[in-house]
Amino acid sequence: MDDYTVSDGCDSEPTVTHDFNFTTVNYCTGNDLTVTWTATDDCGNCVTKSSEDFDRTGSEPAAPDCSCRLLAISCVQDQQNNKAAIIDWLDDYTVSDGCDSEPTVTHDFNFTTVNYCTGDDLTVTWTATDDCGNSVTKTAKILIVQDQNRRS
Repeated sequence: MDDYTVSDGCDSEPTVTHDFNFTTVNYCTGNDLTVTWTATDDCGNCVTKSSEDFDRTGSEPAAPDCSCRLLAISCVQDQQNNKAAIIDWLDDYTVSDGCDSEPTVTHDFNFTTVNYCTGDDLTVTWTATDDCGNSVTKTAKILIVQDQNRRS
């Protein structure tokens, strides 16, 4: 905002103000802003100049990028070990966004859906959403190894 040149025949240092307000920058919409500078000399004479296409920084709105990995579990005597492994796995993702440093990430996993008797694999979906409401979903599987213990 201080990158301007101003000169006056009588005043060696005219006062320069602008109407820019950081709260008007909206990276979600990407709308350009018009900033108006006003130079006023000691005699009260003034001139205004506007910038119709203020150069915004940052990236265009885009969905965050999220990556996840596969997990395999099997029936064990202490299911708390599997529960801890699943919790760690659910929190082991990476997400990035051009404008939002901390996109919100949610998943649809429910512990009650794990069934060692059938060994049905589960697909978990993560959703990453940035401050602009852009979102992306990624899925990964939990491979459930069917319980092979049979009573004689």
